Amino acid sequence: HVRSRRQRQMCIRDSDFSGTIKVGEFSMQMWTCFDIDYIRSHFEEILDRKGELTIWQSSGGKDREKLKAHFYQIDKTEVTIELAPGETTQFSATDPLYIHSVISDTVFKRDHFKKNGRLISFKFPLEIRMKEKRKVLRYPYRYQDSKVVAFNTPHPTDPMQPNVRMSSILIDISIEGISF
Repeated sequence: HVRSRRQRQMCIRDSDFSGTIKVGEFSMQMWTCFDIDYIRSHFEEILDRKGELTIWQSSGGKDREKLKAHFYQIDKTEVTIELAPGETTQFSATDPLYIHSVISDTVFKRDHFKKNGRLISFKFPLEIRMKEKRKVLRYPYRYQDSKVVAFNTPHPTDPMQPNVRMSSILIDISIEGISF
């Protein structure tokens, strides 16, 4: 996905605040995204691609029950997922439900949900977490001045026109580039 500056500003790398997240023996960087439009488009992409979801209820332990599912319906206020054929469970209404998609390595949780047969419904999530895909770590740009970056780029519609000068706010930096 190509994200706008507003969307990138709504996504925060968890390590910016709390360091690297450790899952089992592996360390990984995660992003937390609060941008509803981005979350909606991401879910719709998973729905269109018929992406498989993995759902579970416990946050740890080897004996947790993992089930396969897929998005069934997504609307403005509610999401419904359907368990794969043959999958059944007795989820506890008091424990949170965790949902993971392999597409973009996305995970989110819902504390409240309704189960009706193979369908599970819950309110549209306001936040998701995504695994960092970059090979080179990026660091937030924390200096108080010089946060605006200006650059020249080819004209967006007519390459025969002179270059267009653009500027944007610097978000983060790495040894291989900057993000704005």
